[in-house]
Amino acid sequence: MKGQLIRCGGNMDDTLFCHIIRVSNNNNKYIDSYCNDYIEDYYLVPINDVYMIFVRSELSKGVVNNKKSNKKELNTQTLYVTLGETTVILDKVTDYIHINVTSQTPNEITTNLFSQLSNQKQILVTFSSSKGVLFVHYLCRNGFITTSKIVCISNATCENGIFDSTKRKCQKCQDTNCAKCTYDNQIEICQKCDSPYDLYDNICMKHLNCKFSDGNTCIVCNDGYIIKNKVCVKLDGKCQIERNGLCELCDPIFSSLISISGECKSIENEIKHSAQSVVECNKGYISNSSFCNKCDLIQDNCDICESGHCTKCFSSFLISQNSKCESLTCDTINNTFKDQNGNCLPDITNCEIVVNKKCVKCIDNCILENDTCITNYNNTFCAVGTSLGCTRCINGFYYSYNTKTCERCNSNCQTCLSQSICLSCNEGMFLSDHVCKSNDELKDSCKKFSNTGSGCYQCNDGYYRNRVDCKRCDISCDTCLRASDCFTCNSTNFKDFSGNCKPQTSINGCAVQVTQNGCSICKPGYYSTNNECGICSNNCKECTLYNKCYSCQDDYILINNEYKIYS
Repeated sequence: MKGQLIRCGGNMDDTLFCHIIRVSNNNNKYIDSYCNDYIEDYYLVPINDVYMIFVRSELSKGVVNNKKSNKKELNTQTLYVTLGETTVILDKVTDYIHINVTSQTPNEITTNLFSQLSNQKQILVTFSSSKGVLFVHYLCRNGFITTSKIVCISNATCENGIFDSTKRKCQKCQDTNCAKCTYDNQIEICQKCDSPYDLYDNICMKHLNCKFSDGNTCIVCNDGYIIKNKVCVKLDGKCQIERNGLCELCDPIFSSLISISGECKSIENEIKHSAQSVVECNKGYISNSSFCNKCDLIQDNCDICESGHCTKCFSSFLISQNSKCESLTCDTINNTFKDQNGNCLPDITNCEIVVNKKCVKCIDNCILENDTCITNYNNTFCAVGTSLGCTRCINGFYYSYNTKTCERCNSNCQTCLSQSICLSCNEGMFLSDHVCKSNDELKDSCKKFSNTGSGCYQCNDGYYRNRVDCKRCDISCDTCLRASDCFTCNSTNFKDFSGNCKPQTSINGCAVQVTQNGCSICKPGYYSTNNECGICSNNCKECTLYNKCYSCQDDYILINNEYKIYS
């Protein structure tokens, strides 16, 4: 009490019970003030639905303390998991807890969950450890414990050496120059060697003439050596430029040599080469930049190739448009035939000519429809057909070049060129801009209907005739010949000299009422021009044009058609 440790129990032993109430920032938080992660001889007791705890072993010394433990033996009914020197009591755990183990060396795991848990209470314990947890003959990184077994999810490996399942610890490999190894059928296999040794046939050997190694193979050889079959070998004098153990440029004295994969080699059947690649090969061979291969190895059934393309095929084969060798004969068993491009294709019934896998001409007594040859004319709506296809459809249908069939016209059309272009209309309809319209649409615009009953031949005022249809005039017109070509203007407009209808209010200086014909008499100071009034020049009382004055304002006199101030 008051910060002092009080031990309870009849035997007054040194056993400590450290109760964990939560975990914060990867640290256990204890309800007991005397507990921390560095004390010895204690039991960890998670309570209050704690689902994860941390077990830290050998934090202070880095090794297990070998002194005799003063911990009191637990009651046989107590549930626990022991990891190394630390025991976790699970009596307060409801159903699940995760134990994160931090230690310098692997910890052995033991538990009595198998024998103590009843069917009424089930607990799942998961654990993880970077160094590994020891159980049975395994070193486990992650696993879990159930009421019946311990299961390892992922194995751990030793940082150096190998895990000895008998001694149950990490120890050095048998090969003293091996840094990391494993077992395969009870035989030790080295995985990585200590520097400056490299791995050859499971043996760590010192690599001669190697400048840099990754522990498995040499990466860079000493000057004057190149890597060949993972070994540094001396240059043969044929290399002019060498870098990092690889020949980049062969000596020009050896004109037939080329640097391939860091070695100077002579390439058979090559005609032309650069410093590091084959440019051109003999006929019958093709370059893959490193070697000259026979044409038929690169392209099936090719006999002669040039510039990477086949120019001649073996007998019974023909070069197709994509430069491939295709068979001259087709498979009659699978009912195939050769089209105009030389391709073997499945037979198209009743087809005489095929181009690009599509039928373009049928045999006699068949017509072509949608790339198919058919004999039943009644279902095609075709009036006149040939082996090349339909040339004319029956009334009410048109030929579609997209579907290559006779498609139905618009319901108002009698004949048509397409769905949107009518040529003639059904009774009671008239044709306007290739569209069939009902006569009812003309009742407000037509003055006299056609004797045939289809369309109008005289339109009401405010409309003009467009074939047998009536179109509305421009809003400024009373009557018109075309949309904007007014014959007479409406009551609020007048026709100017150009024949356009303009608002009567646009005329200034009119002495009388403006009519549809414009202004007939202008006010003093204005002159009449083309049914409109133009203003005279300043101080001019009457004029015939802007600068043609024949009467001046008071105090002015007229001299040579110009006004002067009278004084």
